[in-house]
Amino acid sequence: MGKALRLLKFDTAHPEGYLQRLQQERSSELESLDYAAYYRWLMELRVGMSDFLTHPMNEAGWMAREFLAKDRLLMRKLAESGEIQGVGLSGRLRFGAQHASSLSLLDVVSLRWDRRRDLERRYWLMRRYIESFKPDVIFVREPAHIDGEFFNRFRDRCALVALIGCNTNHAQHWDPHRYDAVFTLTGEYDRFFKIQGLNSHIFEYGVDERVVTEVSGLPKKFDCTFVGFLGQATQSRKSELLERVAAAVDFKWWGVKGPDMGKYPALERSWQGETAGLEMLKIYRQSKIVLNDYVDMAGGTNVNIRTKEVLGVGSMLLTREAANIMNLEQEGALATFKDADDCVAKIKYYLADETSREAIASKGLATALEKFNYRQIARRVMDVIAEAHDRKKIRLKPWV
Repeated sequence: MGKALRLLKFDTAHPEGYLQRLQQERSSELESLDYAAYYRWLMELRVGMSDFLTHPMNEAGWMAREFLAKDRLLMRKLAESGEIQGVGLSGRLRFGAQHASSLSLLDVVSLRWDRRRDLERRYWLMRRYIESFKPDVIFVREPAHIDGEFFNRFRDRCALVALIGCNTNHAQHWDPHRYDAVFTLTGEYDRFFKIQGLNSHIFEYGVDERVVTEVSGLPKKFDCTFVGFLGQATQSRKSELLERVAAAVDFKWWGVKGPDMGKYPALERSWQGETAGLEMLKIYRQSKIVLNDYVDMAGGTNVNIRTKEVLGVGSMLLTREAANIMNLEQEGALATFKDADDCVAKIKYYLADETSREAIASKGLATALEKFNYRQIARRVMDVIAEAHDRKKIRLKPWV
């Protein structure tokens, strides 16, 4: 593969309110942590993709680091850490805590910042961090909540790589031609990018072996669950399906409520709040059946991260049928439904048949660990990234 690379990955924690709630609830504990300890705490939350890619990269000898651009506390800790040249403790002042010595962590997290000054501070620190880290590769998983044009200034210093899902609208000023390699979840995007001559590759979410240990031994206490965004225009079919389910069986869901939630009274009654990361994965583990459906714009293709999250904790996944997962159903690793009536019928059937349900759950976990292990996925991603960097390195200017 060549030399070990330095990679800086930009990502996000969703939903933002979940992370902010934890920061407030654990303010005393987090106040005492330095940047390195806080970074470990953040990764161990398992929110979003956590360090599922960068962990195996580091094990392989790379220097790979995650950066969550909307986590103000991470920025403050980083500014204080001394890792950014010329910042140090003065980073407190640059990030709006003019009297930082008298502010508690809760005060810092809950400050209402002027939007323009907030953006200036964020982009200033990101630029200084990149210049100090001197990455060989910048990897952006959208939505990173960063203006894509920000990365243009680094095109002659390192390779730029992007991972985009099935919605380019959620990225800011996203331009695939900016990147030296693009990973995408959908065949439609992959074909479109390749027609334009781009270095495009299909990416599939995976499972992390560490999570299996972290959620093991939990008892089943929920019949049927879902975690996700509902009550929004792009989630209409999914919301209608789960409204039917919520009215017919013992169903609970966690997630962000969209502006159309008033149309779904049964979902309103079954809502349990917001969750994410390891807390969410434990809910999945404690569920007899976990439901999945696809955002409207996915075009009926199973590409969402929820599928692998459920398989990776060893619970039964019941998802809408899709051509690209027929093989998994045939192998007995998951079950599918055609429509709302079929979904409700299968929920009732598998709740009554524990043997069949747990056999599917066990097969799903075994299949996921064998075929969708992030160690294997990271190796393929690293090969693509290393090749893109090798092609570009002769044209790169040195970091100063």
